[in-house]
Amino acid sequence: MRYFVKVVVAVLAYFVGLGAYVGVLRAVWHEKITGGEAEAVIFWGGLAYLLVAIPLYLLAFWMIKLPRPFVFGFRRLFLLFIFPATAVLVIILPTGFALCAGFFGVSLLALPNAMFECVFAYPEAIPFYAFFGASGLCFSLGWFFLSRA
Repeated sequence: MRYFVKVVVAVLAYFVGLGAYVGVLRAVWHEKITGGEAEAVIFWGGLAYLLVAIPLYLLAFWMIKLPRPFVFGFRRLFLLFIFPATAVLVIILPTGFALCAGFFGVSLLALPNAMFECVFAYPEAIPFYAFFGASGLCFSLGWFFLSRA
């Protein structure tokens, strides 16, 4: 049952991210998401979320469970404030993956070099920042409440 709830948190975080993407697209550019763009965002955003974001989040949660010297005795502070901030900041990697591999068609071999250029050079990254930032925040807060239960 506990694993099912964790999966629900991850799926909910993904959909919160999609909502944030659409909201930023509407708020910043006053545009609606079109059919082709929606398919690309759902596919490439989902793939980046599954292959990059979730493993990074799980790695951070695994690190929380390390002995106390890792968090210097401030486990609850780490869970409540530092981890959500970290989960929001990891948006650089999945955003670069989704933009470069998905929208700009960079080959997988050239992907590591191109990811940071895609993230920092293109305004198309802004909705993806919202996508993965909101997902990270939702994911981390959901896991925080699960860890307390």
